[in-house]
Amino acid sequence: MNKKFYGRLGLRRSHLKKLAAISALALMLSGCGGGGGDGGGDTGGGGIIGTGIQLRGTVPTNREFAQSFVNVRSASGERSMAAIGQTGRYSVDDVTGEGPYLLQVDLGNGDAYYSVAHATDAQSVTQNIHAYSDLAIRNWFANQGLDIEAVFESTASIVTLPTALEIDSIDERILGLVEESLAVYELAGTDLSTVSFDSDDTGVDEFLDRNPVLINNGNITIIITDQDSNTQTTVASDLPVDTDLTAPDAMPPSSPLGLRVLPSASNEIVLAWESATDNIGVTSYVVYRDGVEIATTAFPIYIDSPLEAGVTFTYTVSALDAAGNESLQSEAGSSQTLGAPDTLAPPSATDLLVTAPAGNTNSLVVRWSQSEIADVAAFQVLRGTSPTMLDQLAQVTSTALTDAGLNSGTQYCYQIITVDASENESNPSEIVCGTTSGTSLTSQEPEETSTPPVITAGGLLDVDVSNIACTTELETTLITEALVLDEPCYLVNRNVVVDQGGQVTIAAGTVLKFASGVELEVRTGGSLAANGTASAPVVFSAIDRTPGSWDGLEFDRSNSTSNVLNNTVIEYGGAGTSGYNLDTISFSSAPTRLTLNNVLLRLGASAGFRIANNTITGDIQGLVSTQNASSGEVGPEIVTSLGVDSRLAGNTQDGLEILTGTITNATAWSAFDVPYLLDRFEVNAPLSIAAGSELRFLAGGGLDINAGGSLSAIGTATSPILFTGVDNTPGFWDGLDYDRTNSTNNRLEHVIVEYAGGLTSSDAGVNVQGFSSSPARIAFNNVQLRFNVGPGFRMATTVNLDEFNSVTSTANDFSGVIPLDAVANLGSNLDFSGNTRDQVEILSANLNSALTIPVINVPYLFQQINVNAALTVSPGVAMRAEAGVSIDVSTSGSFNAVGTVTQPISIVGDVPTPGYWDGLELDRTNSSLNQLEHVTLSHGGGGGAPATHGNITMSCFASAPASVTVANSTLSDSLGWGIYQPQVPCATSVADSVVFTGNAQGQVSSQ
Repeated sequence: MNKKFYGRLGLRRSHLKKLAAISALALMLSGCGGGGGDGGGDTGGGGIIGTGIQLRGTVPTNREFAQSFVNVRSASGERSMAAIGQTGRYSVDDVTGEGPYLLQVDLGNGDAYYSVAHATDAQSVTQNIHAYSDLAIRNWFANQGLDIEAVFESTASIVTLPTALEIDSIDERILGLVEESLAVYELAGTDLSTVSFDSDDTGVDEFLDRNPVLINNGNITIIITDQDSNTQTTVASDLPVDTDLTAPDAMPPSSPLGLRVLPSASNEIVLAWESATDNIGVTSYVVYRDGVEIATTAFPIYIDSPLEAGVTFTYTVSALDAAGNESLQSEAGSSQTLGAPDTLAPPSATDLLVTAPAGNTNSLVVRWSQSEIADVAAFQVLRGTSPTMLDQLAQVTSTALTDAGLNSGTQYCYQIITVDASENESNPSEIVCGTTSGTSLTSQEPEETSTPPVITAGGLLDVDVSNIACTTELETTLITEALVLDEPCYLVNRNVVVDQGGQVTIAAGTVLKFASGVELEVRTGGSLAANGTASAPVVFSAIDRTPGSWDGLEFDRSNSTSNVLNNTVIEYGGAGTSGYNLDTISFSSAPTRLTLNNVLLRLGASAGFRIANNTITGDIQGLVSTQNASSGEVGPEIVTSLGVDSRLAGNTQDGLEILTGTITNATAWSAFDVPYLLDRFEVNAPLSIAAGSELRFLAGGGLDINAGGSLSAIGTATSPILFTGVDNTPGFWDGLDYDRTNSTNNRLEHVIVEYAGGLTSSDAGVNVQGFSSSPARIAFNNVQLRFNVGPGFRMATTVNLDEFNSVTSTANDFSGVIPLDAVANLGSNLDFSGNTRDQVEILSANLNSALTIPVINVPYLFQQINVNAALTVSPGVAMRAEAGVSIDVSTSGSFNAVGTVTQPISIVGDVPTPGYWDGLELDRTNSSLNQLEHVTLSHGGGGGAPATHGNITMSCFASAPASVTVANSTLSDSLGWGIYQPQVPCATSVADSVVFTGNAQGQVSSQ
């Protein structure tokens, strides 16, 4: 769509007030399985033990909640709760009961949002709860004839819940309806159910706010709004909630009505029309000029420009649904461009009416009348909660608007401005107000403190303690007993050590301002608990507000469970090159223990934080590191503890640096808003990388996945995983090295590996090494290997190749290396072209089991092959031999290379020189499978006296005969014969269609 039209209308966007998180409620709920508590301990009734499964997600807060927490019902009947934070995020750290899990957010007045989460053993699952998730789960329940409210409120186990596949199928159809709108918001391909986001009026949250779903009296309405022009339209209207959204759809939409073709300038025409309807939903419109398709648009308005003046243009419009069904074209409309400027404003809208639909508490329907509508391009709709505070809501092309996503029992006032194609505006209509159904919800107020820091809706990021006066100096420098700090502000002018027996508790709202170079250190036997709240955090700041002014907060081998930072800000720390705002020192024999929940680390002179190996952290929730020199540093196994809600961007250097170490326990790395920065470390236990992760390696770095370890990197088409170098130079890092790891977890899917290969001969983008006594195993699916020194992939010796599909190896030194017995597992959609040398090397091998060599789009470069079983070469295969090698077929083996006219087979020397390789040697193999047809066999005859060698060399004895059939083939440029056979009977059948050329000794030696 041409985004020019009335782009100015998007300058002001009204958003409903966000509901603040209730810190007191959050603390109360932490004992009920909610984020930050021990979650999953004894629930008080049945002694249910937690599953270890973490449920996380976001609930958009554009609507008020009756209760600001998420209710969770397990399939086995247990209940859990989790508080909804300021950013809309919730977390159930150890959900009780067996999945799947039915999730609910109470919106009051009998209304709620639902969702369903599917989880398996001990994993973190993201499941957002909003109008779209609610639509999907309600649709499934309605199709089963079940009442979702009754099922959720029952006390028994839930007998029937949808599978993940069933919900995915419904989600796919729903997202197809709003696909065009998602693209407008730059969210094409986004899974609204699992994407990580904050409720902050941007990105996904803005899309959900401005593209609402309304379910009223069993019918669905889906409304979309253009991000730039504010144009609104309905894609689905009065769609029964029990419609089978997984069924095929062959019914086209209705033809668009009311097409208005309006001259708007000397070189453009504006088209506007009424939204079409469909049995499922209308996704876009096709615009035709003079019978020729010129554009598609998701919204019922289009500008055609530039156009020639004085020419009459005729237009029609059709509607498309998500299945691609197209309606009949609308009635035609014609116009020329505007001859003279139009300065006449259209009449005002009249008869404005605002009604609340029966049975729905969060929407109002606005209707009005308009005279001379044939000259109207659009209507601006203004809205406010009082007649004196109206703001731009949306632009529509019809005389009605459904305003969804409103709060219940609340007054909203509306006014209409009519606009013509030349952007002349009418006088505003009258203002008419209406009230949504239901009762208004009373928002709980945040917990009050005596002297809280200044905090706004932005949470910890908006904490400002610069104007808080400190009059109390912290006199104690060595703390060895219990100490409570509860004054509004403390000056800390000297280093403070919390040593053996010291127990420091810092009350909510307390501020500590540190002098230059000062450090707060918690040592073995000491502890520190900063008990901030969302509305009254604890703040560690500096007298001199300069990055690196003080050293920071350090926990040094303190193994106390009392080490907790809740709702805490640490700023201006990190003095010196090795300092941090927050640092831990920890050893396996003397670990540090620390719990972090909603911690902001900012304005540090070095990394915002360092959490060393062997630190015992539990789940780290709501960690934000920004405006520091770099994001942070963690041990490789600590990453598992970082919540997906961590925000690490906005530093001078953005990146989560992984400290040198070894992974010895199962570890999962989530995707964050910054890349991982890595050197080299060993993987001796299962390591999984989440979709969307980006891993950047330092020079010479890499991952060494050893026996006992595994690497599972499974991305998606829209969120691939990237392994790359800090510097985009081929060979900058060594690559992924799988060494004798035979785990089925070794899988690369939707992965890119680039700029690897190092400088050693054995490196590659991905290197897989096995031995007969210690095989390796790996699977590739949708993998790109590019810009690597050496091959894109190298698989050596014994490798179990479980899958190898949709792999591209390009812009490397050469394509790849593979053992002969793994060649048969090369799958489909492979592209090995575009390298310095386009070839896949086959390593020397003894073939002891039947094998077929598949065709690929580049030649194979093979080493010595000893064939002791049936070897088949597929039509179209090209093979190039290394110097001095042969294909040696023994008595128990056979060689079958049967090409076609359109797919011949080529087996030649890598260098086109007679005798470059020894050729095909048939050593007493008498199999009827020994056939060559439509084959070019060249440059053989090496390895001995030319008189007794050839492109094909036969070894035949009366007691051990050999045979071969050759037809429609070319045998050329041998140093010896085309075919050599000894002076004893050989069953050599050579058809007249065989061409011999350039063979030094002749065609076929005589018997």
